[in-house]
Amino acid sequence: MREGNLPKVAAIHDASRRNYGRPRIVYKPRQQGEVASAERVRKSLRRQGLRPVYRRPFVVTTDSAHCLPVAPNLLDRRFDGWQRDQAWVADITYVPGRTWRPCWTWPAHRGLVDVREH
Repeated sequence: MREGNLPKVAAIHDASRRNYGRPRIVYKPRQQGEVASAERVRKSLRRQGLRPVYRRPFVVTTDSAHCLPVAPNLLDRRFDGWQRDQAWVADITYVPGRTWRPCWTWPAHRGLVDVREH
């Protein structure tokens, strides 16, 4: 790719929904018979401020097919009409942790709350 063809770098990047980085952008024109220097593509990406967006695959973490007993739903979504200290609820919000390895922490733990105080 010559300097005049550098808009093709942006077009390939946009066509990939900003997923493609330098190696794939270099490979794409080569499939069509054009010569694309990896260094020239790298400089073009940097000059245009284009960076690939890495998307993690969606991972299902809930196992609904287990054969363990499920606790009964005693509240049945009735949050009104309870006496004080009769019904308590808890909430945990998982937030991605920023450590040296992927992990989950829960700093937004609210604890137990009386339904009447909610």
